Amino acid sequence: MNDFVSAEQPKPRTWPTVLGVLGLLWSGISLASGVWSLVVELTGAVPSSMAPGPIERVVGVLGLLVAGLLLLGSVQLLRRKAMGIQLLRAWVPLSLVMGLAGVGMLVKNRDALEKAVRESLEKAAEESEKQTGHRGTEMPEGMPAAMWAGSVACGGIMAILPPLVPVIFVFGRRGREAMAEWSTAGSPWQLPQA
Repeated sequence: MNDFVSAEQPKPRTWPTVLGVLGLLWSGISLASGVWSLVVELTGAVPSSMAPGPIERVVGVLGLLVAGLLLLGSVQLLRRKAMGIQLLRAWVPLSLVMGLAGVGMLVKNRDALEKAVRESLEKAAEESEKQTGHRGTEMPEGMPAAMWAGSVACGGIMAILPPLVPVIFVFGRRGREAMAEWSTAGSPWQLPQA
C-alpha cells in the first residue's frame, strides 16, 4: 500500500541536519570563546606577558566574523536552502586560514607563553607556601615547553579538522545534488530570470 508512495518520494537527506547541527555547535563554541577572550582582555585579566598585540586582535575579530558565517550557513543548511551550502563553501577556506593563523601566532609567541606558564606556576607555588607552609611540588624543567607543544598540536588539529568535515558534503556530489534540488526562490543570491 505504501510501496507506491515510497517509490515516488526520495528518502530525505540526513547529512544537512547532521552538518547543520554540528555547525551550530561549533559556531556557538567559537563565538563564545571569541567573546570571552575579548571580555577577559577588556577587563585587564590577561597577564602582561600574554597581552595580545594588534595582529592578534585583528585575527580575533576576523575569527568572530568567520564563526558568524558558519552560524548563518548552518541555519540555512538546516532550512534546506542552497545559500547554506554556498556559505559553508566560503567558510571552509576562511576557517582554515584563520585556524592556521592562530597556530602561527602560538608558534610566534612561544617564549611569551612559556614565560606566562612559569610565572603562573611560580605564583601558585608561592600561594601554596603562604597557606600551608611548604612550597609543594616543583615544576619539572620541560613542563612549559611541553604545554606549549600540546597547545600547538591541539590548535593544529582544531584548525584543520572542523573545516574538513563539511568538505565531503558541500563540495562533492551530495552538495551539487542538494543545490540543484533545493529551491533558491526568494534568495538574495538568486538573479532574476529573464
